[in-house]
Amino acid sequence: DNHYHRRDAARHVSAKIVEFMNIYRKLLFVVLLLVGTIFSSAFAQQNDALLQILQQEMRKNISQLDHDQSGVYLLSYRVDEQTSHVVKTSMGSLLQNSNPTQRILTVQVRVGSHDLDNFHELRDDYSDMGSGYSSVYLPLTDEPKAIAQLIWRETDKAYREAKQRYEKVKANVAVKADAEDHAPDYSNAARETYYEPALTDNLFIENEWINRLKALSSVFSHNPDAQTGTATINYSINRKYFVNSEGTYIVQNYTSCHLYINVDGQADDGMYLPLYHSYFAHTPDELPGQN
Repeated sequence: DNHYHRRDAARHVSAKIVEFMNIYRKLLFVVLLLVGTIFSSAFAQQNDALLQILQQEMRKNISQLDHDQSGVYLLSYRVDEQTSHVVKTSMGSLLQNSNPTQRILTVQVRVGSHDLDNFHELRDDYSDMGSGYSSVYLPLTDEPKAIAQLIWRETDKAYREAKQRYEKVKANVAVKADAEDHAPDYSNAARETYYEPALTDNLFIENEWINRLKALSSVFSHNPDAQTGTATINYSINRKYFVNSEGTYIVQNYTSCHLYINVDGQADDGMYLPLYHSYFAHTPDELPGQN
């Protein structure tokens, strides 16, 4: 009996060891996967030329504004980078196949303090609520000098407008009755850092969509009641950069896909009959199938 008892105990211990080792291997795999993802993201961040340019120009320009005693307490840069894939067909023929890309820089300058700054509402005056913002197209390639010049030009422009409006704000507050809303113009927020590597998977198969939309719009060419019939897809890959003088930086991706179908017809009495249908998805493969 003791012999069988010891053998069962040994089997039980052996089974526990095997179970532990399986759990250990799974945990090790997860840890290695997480570490690899972290290092991959960190490597991508260090090699993101546009982010490095924005952060460098932020440090340089806020330092210059501080040196000039400008009164700027917050400076932020946002870049919206968008690449689109647009295919349009009409009655079975290809009308458009384009891949436009653009980068738009938006600068925000806040002069004054968190409690009162240039974005404060002017009572009885709504003429220049946009002062303190400035936008411009950036080069599509990461050319530090060209981008730096544009950033400083727009920063200086936004600063001058913000300073003028802040003077109007102070004068407006001084002569108007005390406002009911005493909330600050800008709330304090903790520094945030978030980074997503650029998307590398091309989910848009151009030739496939050209053929699909040709087939779809060709249906209308066989209908005598349809005067025009078009099918259009617009797939956009958006990458957003945000940095500010408080040390926050955020880089993230967003994709969107729109499918539009338009048909124009005419009734027997001459009435114009437009028909329109649209679909939305985050990626092309999420749109409805051919049928």
